[in-house]
Amino acid sequence: MSAPCADSDFRSLTLASSFELRPQTDNQHWSFVEGPWKEVEEGIITAPPDLGDENLAIYCEHAFGDFEAEYEFRWDSVWTDAGFIFRGKDARHYYLVQFPVVGQHYRAEHFWAAISKVDGTGYIQALDTQLVHGVSSAPQVWHHARIRVQGHEFRLWVDGRPFPVVTDDTFSESGYVGLYTQSCLGEGDRSSFRNVRITGQPAQAVPWDAGPQPPHHYTVIDTVHGSGCKQIARAANGDLIVGSTGHNLLRSSNNGRTWSSKPAQASESLTLVQSDGNGNLMSFTIDHEAFALFRAVSTDDGHTWSDRQQVAHVQFGPDRPFKELVPGTMIRLQDGGLLWFCWARTPHVRTILDGRAFNHGPVPYFINVCMRSDDDGVTWSDWVDLDGPPHNDFHWLYHKDHLSEITATQTQDGNVIALTRPNTSPFIWETWSKDGGRTWTPQARGPFALYATGHAMCTTTSGYLLIGGRFPALSVQVSRDHGMSWQRYQIDTGSWGNGSMIEVEPDVVLFIYGGKNHPQGLRQQLLRVTEDNLEPIEI
Repeated sequence: MSAPCADSDFRSLTLASSFELRPQTDNQHWSFVEGPWKEVEEGIITAPPDLGDENLAIYCEHAFGDFEAEYEFRWDSVWTDAGFIFRGKDARHYYLVQFPVVGQHYRAEHFWAAISKVDGTGYIQALDTQLVHGVSSAPQVWHHARIRVQGHEFRLWVDGRPFPVVTDDTFSESGYVGLYTQSCLGEGDRSSFRNVRITGQPAQAVPWDAGPQPPHHYTVIDTVHGSGCKQIARAANGDLIVGSTGHNLLRSSNNGRTWSSKPAQASESLTLVQSDGNGNLMSFTIDHEAFALFRAVSTDDGHTWSDRQQVAHVQFGPDRPFKELVPGTMIRLQDGGLLWFCWARTPHVRTILDGRAFNHGPVPYFINVCMRSDDDGVTWSDWVDLDGPPHNDFHWLYHKDHLSEITATQTQDGNVIALTRPNTSPFIWETWSKDGGRTWTPQARGPFALYATGHAMCTTTSGYLLIGGRFPALSVQVSRDHGMSWQRYQIDTGSWGNGSMIEVEPDVVLFIYGGKNHPQGLRQQLLRVTEDNLEPIEI
């Protein structure tokens, strides 16, 4: 909900306007989205942890066109965002300076900043997102931000480090400034701010409209098992079938508008792929310890299943002492072949301290592989390393990160792109195949940061590529040039990810993903991708 401009206990913003040449304290004229913010310590303000979704605090006494802003912020958790709003009209129209963080950034120490816009079309669209060197991503560390807005040019510094100049003319008139934060996990810690100062000439503007609220385009389809889902399958009768983290089997006969649910049986909770030969559904799994591949078949649109049959056995040799083989996404190619992506690793050495397990000792070794089948999964090729030649470089300093979850799609021109979650790299890893997965280019650093993508990648009828996952919060990256460049859209505040995508109508994609942790719930959205935007379709 939004509170109108009124007195509150929000005490710590200082406005220094150019015509006064001195600070002026003002404790009134604030509008809040989700609920009033509080001064938790002297001079330190934040949104209370019991608020939901996006939390906005707008100073609506003065509007500004050109101005400079300085403030300090800290992350109180590693699942949040510390933002500054400018040229705001309402809670659906403003520019946003973002300092988002998720757990992967904290663990690997890389700091990101972004300048984005919220233009009423539904999502937070990034104008530019950059890795900022020399700035810590640890929580509870205070950072200094400076913003200069002049006409259509926006400049940003964080801890003295410059951000590239951003230009945009969507909102050219004066508007209101404010603060933005949220918790990716639901109820919990957010970001805190202090010493916020604005230098600029107050300007005339239409009064801040407290009516519009930030839109929530998702619906919850499983309120219990909400950390992620299996791969979405299309049955011969048109039904969509998906498993929610292996617990419930969900079925929709209207492209995701509504769902029915039942407890999943063993074969139903695995990877599902439709056979284009006879319309049967196939379910695949891997014995993690024996590295055996199994296949089950349903001839009645997924209502009943055959017994599992072993169809292959993966062998790596004595020089690769892997202890676990993890199945990933499976895609069907234009020529009818199947590609199954998996990753293998040596075990973590774990230490138990006070009842808690900690990874300790040698870091596990990972490898990303794919296998191909040309007979609907009855037989499979030997594994192929996704890190294509010359990957066998055994120099003692050679290291390409610990890569795990793999997401892939085939572009309209027939190439296959596979994007792999990193462990310490600030960017996702990227590799390509031009021969149907038989050979791959060397894995290289990709174009953006993204995690927990699961099975959430697809190519639409018009050739647009989409991939969805964690960071910032829950985001979708869109490519309109077959994977050469990408545009980011933040579509939700939850950050579990681990989702799946499928095109249900031309250029309309169903995205199912894990939402917040508190409370947990499997969410979905329908997305329409166009030449210049990503738009929500209300369900």
